[in-house]
Amino acid sequence: MGEATPIIAIVITVVITALISPISPSLSLSFGDLLMRMTLDSICKVRFGVEIGTLGPNLPDNHFAQAFDNANIIVTLRFIDPLWKNKETSDRGQRSFT
Repeated sequence: MGEATPIIAIVITVVITALISPISPSLSLSFGDLLMRMTLDSICKVRFGVEIGTLGPNLPDNHFAQAFDNANIIVTLRFIDPLWKNKETSDRGQRSFT
């Protein structure tokens, strides 16, 4: 965990900054969303060395984060529904999460 420690400290600092900074009235802040962004940012920075910036000012939309969420939904639904493959091949399953 030696390599990850400074990165996690930076991400925690960014999260604290996001929590105490003024938020625009049109932006709603969900603690779950903030934790997901923190987790995704720290994993990408530690594992791939890339900062995707989901914890930027005003919490910007990020296409990678949205695709990651969609992939999680698909995997979860496939785990829950044993007939997912039959539904997908017969075009009765939902494929798009846009």
